Amino acid sequence: MAKPNKTRKFKAIRGKHDEAGVTYGRGEIVETENDLVAMFPNRFEEIVVTEAPAPVVAPDVQAEPLVEVETATETTLPTVAPDAPVKKQRGRPRNN
Repeated sequence: MAKPNKTRKFKAIRGKHDEAGVTYGRGEIVETENDLVAMFPNRFEEIVVTEAPAPVVAPDVQAEPLVEVETATETTLPTVAPDAPVKKQRGRPRNN
């Protein structure tokens, strides 16, 4: 029983190659049914295309509803920073 012919990809790593009337140079990809690695040793490397596995799909998960958070509408800042030292009055106190 004969194997079905499958198109394979090869990258030219040295020299030039003519395939089906097209000239391929170094670094170019050649698509052919021939085994170019066996036919031309040290001139081609086969590019093996692997199929990616099917993506894993997570089961449908019901998301919890968002909870509204109340935010302050006014922000009151302290008049004196808590780490700042309290200033002392200079001179004598005034009598009104």
